[in-house]
Amino acid sequence: MKLPASVKVGALDYAIAEFAGRDAASRNLYGEVLHPSQRIHVDTSHGPARSALALLHEFLHAAINVHDIDVDDEKEETIVRQLTASIGAAMRDSPEVFRFLVDSLTQREEA
Repeated sequence: MKLPASVKVGALDYAIAEFAGRDAASRNLYGEVLHPSQRIHVDTSHGPARSALALLHEFLHAAINVHDIDVDDEKEETIVRQLTASIGAAMRDSPEVFRFLVDSLTQREEA
C-alpha cells in the first residue's frame, strides 16, 4: 500500500516519504520525524501494519512538537509508544469507530 503524500498536523503540513530501508535498518528505526523540514519518513520494508504504526507514531511526535507540549524526550517517547499501541489496536479491532469519526468530521453541515 502506498503511503499518503502528507498529513496535516495542527496548522502545518508534514510531507510523508518512504525511509530508505538500509538507512532505517542501520539506525534501527521504523520511522522518523524531522520537525524543521516538516517531514515524516517511514520504513515500508516491514509490511503495511508496521508502516501504519510507524506513521501513527511519528504523527504523534509531530503533534506534540507542533502544539508545543512541554515534555522531556524520554517521557515523550514513552507516551508516544503507549498511545501508538492503544490507538493502533483500536483502529485494527474497532474500525467502525474510526470510520464514524472520519465520516462525522468530514461531513458538511447542512444550512
